[in-house]
Amino acid sequence: MKALARLHVELLDTPEKVAFLLLKQVVRAGREQDAWNALLKEALNLMRLSGRRTEQHWREYLTSEGIPLSREAVEAETVRRQYQDWLLQETRTLFIPGLGRELPVTAAWLRLQARKVPSRAQVAQETIEAQVEAYRQWGQRDGVEPENSIDAEHLTELGSRHVIIGGPGAGKSTLLRYVAHQKSREGRLVARVHLKLVALRIQRGDTFDEALSRVASDGSGLSAYRCEELLAHPEFLLADGLDECGADAPSIGDALRKWSHGHQGTTLLVTTRPVGYEAERFSDWLHLELLPLNREEIAKHARQLLQIVLPAEQVEAALRRLESTVENHQASSIAARNPLLLGFLTSLVSQNRLRGTRRVGLYREIFSLAEQKLSREGAVEAPPDIAVSRHILEQAAWELQETPVMSSDILTRRLGADLARRLQVDAIRGEVSAGQALEFWERQRLIERLRAGTAEVHVFVHASFGEFAAARRWVQMPVESREMLVAQMRRQPRWHEVLLLAAGLQPDSVIPPCSHSTTPVMLSRARRYLRPRRLMRARSRLPS
Repeated sequence: MKALARLHVELLDTPEKVAFLLLKQVVRAGREQDAWNALLKEALNLMRLSGRRTEQHWREYLTSEGIPLSREAVEAETVRRQYQDWLLQETRTLFIPGLGRELPVTAAWLRLQARKVPSRAQVAQETIEAQVEAYRQWGQRDGVEPENSIDAEHLTELGSRHVIIGGPGAGKSTLLRYVAHQKSREGRLVARVHLKLVALRIQRGDTFDEALSRVASDGSGLSAYRCEELLAHPEFLLADGLDECGADAPSIGDALRKWSHGHQGTTLLVTTRPVGYEAERFSDWLHLELLPLNREEIAKHARQLLQIVLPAEQVEAALRRLESTVENHQASSIAARNPLLLGFLTSLVSQNRLRGTRRVGLYREIFSLAEQKLSREGAVEAPPDIAVSRHILEQAAWELQETPVMSSDILTRRLGADLARRLQVDAIRGEVSAGQALEFWERQRLIERLRAGTAEVHVFVHASFGEFAAARRWVQMPVESREMLVAQMRRQPRWHEVLLLAAGLQPDSVIPPCSHSTTPVMLSRARRYLRPRRLMRARSRLPS
């Protein structure tokens, strides 16, 4: 009690006001707020480090005091600077698939939002079917109110252990790239890895520490020994794609946890899709999910992209076209909230390829753009065997419409057998070609491969894309096959959208076989879908 009696507590009603008065004496007029923000950031960093300084901080301090460093320390500092210069160069640009362009990461960065979620909320569902269904619904989510969200750019200030969850194209890899670039600019030591490559190196005999340093420094030109020494204790470890490690995901997750226990001074950010990782392994970490873009961020990011690809005088008109498309297309509205698909929409708008208000036109243009193999230099090349690749996509959509949860192995075998029969080649060659086509569409971001433990399935990044591809398959079927199938399909709601999209592609492919067997509700929807542009004579074929 005597010790407590010596304590003096002083409460300041407005500490920021007092701080600003003091800062006016130190910094240039008008920069007080910037100075306060910088001090606040440094205070948060000191709290994270529990007041401890890193080895690099002490090196810089001793140098600033005129104390010469040893030869070994100078060499270590040289390696560090070479590594940081390389990482800055490596992360300075961001590739936008829809545009086929490399853009400066600081210019292309969009303000992603995240929200905290309980770690137990992400525990794997009991069945792979439930996981796939939850994954399909991920892109349909709306954002939350701003007060309930967090600027993803500042996640590193909230703690030192993070699991960042996001659906396909939500911006997980982009976020890590941006954080790596910004922290490197600040002089911080960052190790950025793709966990799938880490798992591969471990399979080949590396330890976890060796795999981390070698994947993080791959391409730097520095020796493996120097990089392992340098990255033994990075300030940040940015680990991308835990879910993509497949059957190795549990062991990689365990290795990350053990590594974190021995690196208390390192901030870890691990990204994953909502399917393919076990949340209970990270129960004491902060779990955050990336949110769909809101209207303000859609407009802001679209403007940034359009200003790069269009003359200044055309930007406003293109923005108005995009706004109209998002307002009138439910599919466009959903797509625009996804950073990856927003790039596709922006590209189509910049080329004036989004005309009309029909979903079919939107999907047709997106698929056409995805069929082009866009290099990082912006060159456009046709994918190998475009006709085969297109057929595999449509046949895969049909198979997955019939059996939504099918293992990737079974799907590839079925597609390969169908292709072998059509091309009159052996089954092995057909399966290889089918696998290559699926990989192509994965790279083009129309489909995704999900892994949950030992289970592996393919899904379309948006259910509507799968329905449209299945509709294209329907249109190509012989009339006799369609007439036999429609009686079975009319009572299954999952096929209704496929038939309506097929009507948009080719009305005669649906209306004749449906005219005597389709439900009144579905016929009414088809009538509205076709009017007024689609073959007015088709209306006379619809029963009243």
